[in-house]
Amino acid sequence: MAAGVAGAAPCPTFRFGLEEPGIYRVDHADLAAAGLGGELPSAELALAENGRPVPIWIDDGGDGRFGPGDHLEFRGERLAEPAAEFTSTHVYVLSCADTATAARMRRADARAGARGTAGRWLRREHLEKDLILVRLPEVDVSDELWFWHKLASNDAAPFELPVSLAGLDATGGGTIAIRLQVRGWSKPAAPIAGFPDHRVEVAIDGRLAATFDWNQGEGGRTFELPPIATGPLRGRASLSLSLRAPRRQTAGGSLFADVSLLDWIDVEMPHAGRIDAAPLHLAVDPQAPAGPLPIAASGPLVIYGDDGSRAEVGAEGGRALRSLSPAARAFDLVPAAALARPASIELDRPSNWRSTEHRADLLIVGPADLLAAAAPLAERRRRQGLRVETVDVQDVYDEWSWGHIDPRAIQAFVAHAVRAWRPPAPRYLLLVGDASWDGKNPAGTETEAPDAVYSSGHGAEFAHVPATPYRGLAGGRARDRVPTWSYPTGDGHAAGDNFFVDVDGDLFPELAVGRFPVVSAGEVAAIVEKIRRYEEAPLGPWRRQATFVTTEDPGWQMWAEDLAERAAANGYEPFQVYAPPLAANATAERTDARAVAEALGRGGFLLHFVGHGGRFIWRTGPPDWQHQRDLFNLDDLDRLPATDRLPIVLSMTCYSAPFDHPSADSIGEKLLRLPDRGAIAVLAASWRNSPTQLLSQIVVGEFLAAGADDRLGDALLRAKKRSFNRDFLRQYNLLGDPSMPLGGAQPKSGTAARSAAVPPS
Repeated sequence: MAAGVAGAAPCPTFRFGLEEPGIYRVDHADLAAAGLGGELPSAELALAENGRPVPIWIDDGGDGRFGPGDHLEFRGERLAEPAAEFTSTHVYVLSCADTATAARMRRADARAGARGTAGRWLRREHLEKDLILVRLPEVDVSDELWFWHKLASNDAAPFELPVSLAGLDATGGGTIAIRLQVRGWSKPAAPIAGFPDHRVEVAIDGRLAATFDWNQGEGGRTFELPPIATGPLRGRASLSLSLRAPRRQTAGGSLFADVSLLDWIDVEMPHAGRIDAAPLHLAVDPQAPAGPLPIAASGPLVIYGDDGSRAEVGAEGGRALRSLSPAARAFDLVPAAALARPASIELDRPSNWRSTEHRADLLIVGPADLLAAAAPLAERRRRQGLRVETVDVQDVYDEWSWGHIDPRAIQAFVAHAVRAWRPPAPRYLLLVGDASWDGKNPAGTETEAPDAVYSSGHGAEFAHVPATPYRGLAGGRARDRVPTWSYPTGDGHAAGDNFFVDVDGDLFPELAVGRFPVVSAGEVAAIVEKIRRYEEAPLGPWRRQATFVTTEDPGWQMWAEDLAERAAANGYEPFQVYAPPLAANATAERTDARAVAEALGRGGFLLHFVGHGGRFIWRTGPPDWQHQRDLFNLDDLDRLPATDRLPIVLSMTCYSAPFDHPSADSIGEKLLRLPDRGAIAVLAASWRNSPTQLLSQIVVGEFLAAGADDRLGDALLRAKKRSFNRDFLRQYNLLGDPSMPLGGAQPKSGTAARSAAVPPS
């Protein structure tokens, strides 16, 4: 606090969330609405972005106090990669700092210049929309994964974009420059000599202007169109830009499949300096003679230079201005009433998780509203003897990623807790909140959500799998309560919480991690209540039962029988549920689903499934759409009976728990989220994989061998450390509490396997 500032409040910290670049204004009233009480010392106010000082302009009436009626201004930029892969919100942090480090905009003079030889403006516009996340094989999130539009050779119409010519200076022989970045998506099964993998044709006002060719291995490519003369465009309001992937045939006459992705378009054109009601970003043309810059405006302007300068221009008519700031090469010209406002202003709650004085066995991380609902679980674990720290995920962002939503901040926090906190190191991490790979667009935005990555080896058989939406629950950005990591695979991206606990970077976890895939406090409370009732339920013989579910495939049945024998040898009573063969005259009667439902309703220590899978199904039959049928799906879950005898479900199949989908539910999530039924925890994959019998033996073996003092995460951690299966390490996630005790099972003596095979339908 500055000495002698009467009535000043303790200096807090605020986060400003920006969605677009521009010049922003924040009033004292905005800070008061966010929680500020009183005034602040103007000289100490400092703004930062990713820890770097940002110049601000403060209008405080000259009294040195930022109070009612005062405001500040600053330039906001577009969020840069790779942080922009996780969020579209660019965070700027306002706090108090030493006056020597508080950056300020510098007042510049906007004097009229003599008419004659004048400088020239260039309008530069970057056009980009992140509407498609493409699961590019083996491409990490450090690369660009978000794109604007898909260009396919079978599109019915080209992609059309009007390019505004407002303010165009069509005199002096200038030209318009257009650049664009595209990336190939499809890949031919084998290269064709002399035949490029990708081709995009660009037309201006319906006339072909350029054709660009490239090959898949070249990654993202930037192309520039031939210069467009401005003279013929005099008086035009816009021109039409269109892009398409043309239909092509190979030498043999076959249609060539070609799919590319548009990333962004840059437009640069000479500008006459006419300013209307909207702000305008202009650069000084380095090719034009140095001289006064033309300005035509109907009212007062404020001109902000990229060097931190600020100049006010009165309401006179057309004029030419002498150099506004010699060091600046680009300017934002903003009508007085057109300053932007932050999308959000939040008062920061101070935290100090970087302190080395903390100590915990269990870390519970999530947003504040969900942590409040998880408080009874935290208290239960404390009564059981665990040291528990509940951590607001926003505090993690504040301390490790400058306020930005970023899964790397959570990883850095966990690593710090393991390495720097008082020993012993944390053993369990519970993430309270769902994830969404679309942390950029709000619910209702038409974001393309691909369910399958293109693969020439798969063809089109997985290309149109329908998604099952969350019922009555928010989608899109609203589901990204605690983001996850996306591991690149040969078949796209897989959500993997293992990223947070891989402290040493060797892919093997140092502590056990689990997640509640929820968005509301009510959903958290329902899971916490399930856990309470499960832990307090009478033990009984059901805790010594294990069920093994599979399809009609003889190989998988042998797999299940092997596991059942191992369970019996460990003192568990095994049950086997096999789907019947699909008879030629099979009816729609779902006897197989009823048998799985009965097994889940009967309860038991664990239920293991191996077979075909998908986001919302366990399937039976060969891997094609003509002969498969659902073994168990989301609708079947709704019909389960209520019970406290809930099993741990081990789903050893393809993506039955991709909890990062922005709008579609999964069988793994719903098994945990349903109140009073389903599962007490689920171990399942987030993407396609090929589980092995050895993997099932390791996982089931560790759970069957759990000791009286073991918790859920202990068994899972041992299984992951025994396995060298990269898919298991990266994409098999625990939905549930890793600190839940397992000691109640207490198997007695060996028993014989019991069959619950489904009779033929």
